[in-house]
Amino acid sequence: AAEASTSAASEASAGFAPVGDGEADAVFLDLPEPWLAVRHAARVLKPSRKVCSYSPCIEQSIKTASALRAGGFHTIRTMEARLKTYDVQRQTYTVPDFGTSGGEGGELSGGAAKRRRADDGAASSSAAASSPPTAAPNPVPPAEVMPGQDDDWLMAKANPMMRGHTAYLTFATRSTRPYPTA
Repeated sequence: AAEASTSAASEASAGFAPVGDGEADAVFLDLPEPWLAVRHAARVLKPSRKVCSYSPCIEQSIKTASALRAGGFHTIRTMEARLKTYDVQRQTYTVPDFGTSGGEGGELSGGAAKRRRADDGAASSSAAASSPPTAAPNPVPPAEVMPGQDDDWLMAKANPMMRGHTAYLTFATRSTRPYPTA
């Protein structure tokens, strides 16, 4: 897959020399003035392919989006990309009893209560007479934790301080029509 990228302003004004017209599958622009490279990006991109521009200032993104729109690009979207760190820790919690273990407060409806009644012989006599005896079900599946037991969880908490600066990514799709030359 052919890609075209540039990181110098001189490349933006000169175009993407090593890439021929309609050969690039994608273009990524990381330039101080990316709007100057939009016409070159349109020239080297295959129809219906994407361009992405990275800009630290919203004003740069606005100018780039205007150039993309004027150049016949569509589905133009800008999103903010911020550096946000997370503190990830393992926490141990005791699983509460929400009434599923048969204690005071009743049972939650479902298969566990029905199995327990059948295993205790409390099922109706017609149901017990018509069904053959079965092996006792496994009371605790391996992945299940019973109330009162400890369970480990990975917890992530966002750091309230944003260190670094924001940036903007502008994405657009090249039209199938030729780039306007006028």
